[in-house]
Amino acid sequence: MEKIIQENNAVKKRKKLKKSNVIFAVISSVILGAISLFYIVLLCWALISSFKSNLDFGYNPIGFPQAESWAGWHFENYYVAYRVLTVGVTYAERTVTVYAHEMLLNSVIYSVGCAISAVFWTALVAYCCSRFDYKICNVLYAVVIVVMMLPIIGALPSEVQMAKTLGLYDSLFGMFIMRAGFVNMNFLVFYGAFKGIPKTYTEAAIIDGCGQWRVFFQIILPLVKSSLLAVGLLQFIMYWNDYSIPMIYLPHHPVLSFGLHQFQESRSQHATEPIKLAATFICCAPVLVIFLIFRDKLMSNISFGGLKG
Repeated sequence: MEKIIQENNAVKKRKKLKKSNVIFAVISSVILGAISLFYIVLLCWALISSFKSNLDFGYNPIGFPQAESWAGWHFENYYVAYRVLTVGVTYAERTVTVYAHEMLLNSVIYSVGCAISAVFWTALVAYCCSRFDYKICNVLYAVVIVVMMLPIIGALPSEVQMAKTLGLYDSLFGMFIMRAGFVNMNFLVFYGAFKGIPKTYTEAAIIDGCGQWRVFFQIILPLVKSSLLAVGLLQFIMYWNDYSIPMIYLPHHPVLSFGLHQFQESRSQHATEPIKLAATFICCAPVLVIFLIFRDKLMSNISFGGLKG
């Protein structure tokens, strides 16, 4: 009799828990859907407004371009935005104009190189700390946790001076070296990923004669390639959108985001709101294309046992 009562109570608890989960899922879906809809509407408004004339934008900020009074859709805004995205760079008292295609190349090199450097060295240190039982590994793990908790304020002047002293200042390769760190949240992501991989994989490879580097590159990294791709893409987007660090450390190698920042702050006759929006879409187009290419891999579910769920 008591067993039957216990089973009934367990069934009631499961039903109550299931009902709570359904309510939570519905509320979360409504909130996330509303936020997503807001961003989609805002993005569509910006895209439509980028094809307006300045006069049309002033009198008709929300609707579609008005063909009757202001000549409709202004597709030339993108050409004008691409043409005026320039930055003046001073070389020995001589100013040289850097155009959009040159800044685009600098952006690609800077973003890809910094993302690869940051992801590789973070993954390497996280792998060592998660797979080896040396005291230095515990020290490195503690350093990551402590440094992430402590705010570092006012270190920029010393970092710039250090970069100049070491010959890393105003050099794209120097920026790759400066981004070769591991004190960040991605360390914990890779640490958890490597911890979830059974040690039998690596032990079997070592018994077969593989060295540690071969195990890392040919066995471990392929098992977490989805995580590497996701973190690498997020790092790429972060560096692509960053203009302050290149503005400080790369004065002779301006990137596209810095050119957009300069154009947004300029007072030229072409710096109208529709053209500024067009310039913004030009700068974010590569990121959008990359996301569309890798969206399936980024959205896939992963279980860290060598299997994809």
